[in-house]
Amino acid sequence: MRQPESIAKAFDDLRQDFRAAKQTRFSSKPRGVNPMGSGADWHYSRERDYLWMIERARAFQRDDMVVGQGVRRLVSNVVRGGFTPDPKTGDPDLDRAQIEMHEEWAADKDQCHSEGEYTFEQMERAVLRHAITDGDIWSLLRNDNKIQFAEAHRPRTPKTKRNVVHGVLLDSDSRREEVWIAKESQSPRERVSRVSDLKQYKIRDENGDRQVLQVYFPQRFSQRRGVTAFAPITDCVGMHDDLQFNTMVKAQMSSLMVIIREQTKDPNSGSAGPALGSSSANNRESENVGGDDAEWGLIPRIKAGLDVRLPYGEKAQGFTPNIPNPEFFPHTSLLLTFIAVNLDMPVQMLLLDPTKTNFSGWRGAIEQARIRFVEIQSDLVAQFHRPMWKWRVRNMMRQSPAIRKMAGRSGVNAFRHDWQFPGWPYIDKLKDAQADDLAITRFLDSPRRVQAARNRKWSQVAGEIVADKGILIRNAIEEADAINQQFPTAGVSWRELLGPGLTSESPVIQTIETGAGA
Repeated sequence: MRQPESIAKAFDDLRQDFRAAKQTRFSSKPRGVNPMGSGADWHYSRERDYLWMIERARAFQRDDMVVGQGVRRLVSNVVRGGFTPDPKTGDPDLDRAQIEMHEEWAADKDQCHSEGEYTFEQMERAVLRHAITDGDIWSLLRNDNKIQFAEAHRPRTPKTKRNVVHGVLLDSDSRREEVWIAKESQSPRERVSRVSDLKQYKIRDENGDRQVLQVYFPQRFSQRRGVTAFAPITDCVGMHDDLQFNTMVKAQMSSLMVIIREQTKDPNSGSAGPALGSSSANNRESENVGGDDAEWGLIPRIKAGLDVRLPYGEKAQGFTPNIPNPEFFPHTSLLLTFIAVNLDMPVQMLLLDPTKTNFSGWRGAIEQARIRFVEIQSDLVAQFHRPMWKWRVRNMMRQSPAIRKMAGRSGVNAFRHDWQFPGWPYIDKLKDAQADDLAITRFLDSPRRVQAARNRKWSQVAGEIVADKGILIRNAIEEADAINQQFPTAGVSWRELLGPGLTSESPVIQTIETGAGA
């Protein structure tokens, strides 16, 4: 007979709380966390474990057949041709001067990089690549107008009672005050024991401007260091690598040519059974599997054209597995999908293979991925480009008296600026361009909003359109006048030189003909 439950237990089960708060066989208790709540830094509090995550992620990018190229593809799609500064100081002359000075600096490796090896555009790619793989990257803005980088394994914590999170010193408000960086040759396995083993860099200078930049993608407000994008899929990446390796080995084994010599009588009896093949077959050495009295084991030095001599009395039975088996392809696709989504891209983009979907599926996946790409661009600009530009403007004013003079004019803000994000081409050029044209001509959207959706500035595009058409028309008028002077009876109109692009019904033509100078 079943014993009745206690009244307290019965009422406890009647509570309408969250099942997620209960521990079941499907929902295990998280290990290593405070049940009363833990900050984000708690989950990687052991420095050794944190450094191992970084090194494991680097190994994935370095050695894995998929991960490395996936990171490169994500970086290429986000950065593309690089980010372009757009000064808005209030003085057009100062805007142009800043752009010219910045472009010269950004294109010269010796001017912008502390080691003289990277242009600024190359830095943009490297910064994002490190933030994805390592979790974060530190940029030191030096007084000599160069940027120096410290990779994620170098900020370290010595023995100290101060509030330091893996090399990041926090003040009483949990603001980053300093970063403590080990020397370049410091091994991740080497313990830093003294504060003097590290060089301390203040995050902000005496004016409160950032001089040390950290690029990372935090998931919580209480997170002070970045975590590799491969943390959720560490096992998945390892499984995929093993799956591919084992399948390739099995396929290689199934294609081997092996000669097995069956010996059925004991050699002490004075005679031996007939041999299949010869020990000199294919000029290969004969392999004795485990000796005369040994049990069956692994065939040593397995290779194509192998000549195997079995123990006496043993018979071999062949087996050819189905390679790859039917479950291989869907399982591999599933693992690759897990890797791709953690890199914020569709699996078709990861593999450069859209054959598993139609055009609509490809377009929908790319458009969803680009939503995340824009977020990454915004984070990169906020953490790296904007503070870097303010540092660059301060250096410009120190280096150039002309810029310093223009910056001192009334109503001018030398630091006001924006960044133009790199965009992407149309997926279906004809349909996308027709949709943009329809939106503008039917007053469904404004030209500036349409251009902004393509990550272009309408003010810049409009100026370029007018300037380019002006050059075309001026050249046509000058050439038509030259032809008519040489051949007075020709009567060539400058409109004839423009081709089918501009006709007499075009607004620009009608404006010129009815204008004062027509």
